[in-house]
Amino acid sequence: MEKAYSHIALLQKYEKASSTYEVIHQDKEDLLFWNLWGLSSPPETKYKVNPEWDDWFEDVKKAEARPKEHPAVYTLGRCQATIDEEEEELKRQREMKPRLYTYPDAEEFATVFEYDDLQGDSLICLCIKPVNKQYIWSGIDFEGGEEEVKKYAEEVKRHCWKDNSSGVVQNFQTQEGPSSSFLEYFD
Repeated sequence: MEKAYSHIALLQKYEKASSTYEVIHQDKEDLLFWNLWGLSSPPETKYKVNPEWDDWFEDVKKAEARPKEHPAVYTLGRCQATIDEEEEELKRQREMKPRLYTYPDAEEFATVFEYDDLQGDSLICLCIKPVNKQYIWSGIDFEGGEEEVKKYAEEVKRHCWKDNSSGVVQNFQTQEGPSSSFLEYFD
């Protein structure tokens, strides 16, 4: 009986259980007890193993087979592994998103862009990594010459694809006649 009272104290301390309680002993339950469970009278079979409740309580045999470490540490380790996997997947997805570089910066890029980014005085490179394609677009008012455009496109290509830039197809665009395959990346 002392064990039951220590359990009650734990419930009160950690689960905010009421300070008032009544102890009911097995086989001495009154009708009020059975009413708590929605029964108007005691059931025919009062005590039995209920498989529907198996998921409510941890299987002691499985818990004992688990490595002997604090459960929070075990759970945290499992969660951390899941978080690491999700972060890796997000990293892969970010790596495959189209990148928009704006002259003169060949290292910083945007992955969210729209049609308004195509300004008449700008030079941009749109890199599509999954298909190894680089679109180079220059506005009609861009002040750099053809050599400057090519130099910038090569810098961006080296930065974006690093050592794998040899198979990248470059596609030069102008403000007067951009291709539909280029424009489809802009909202």
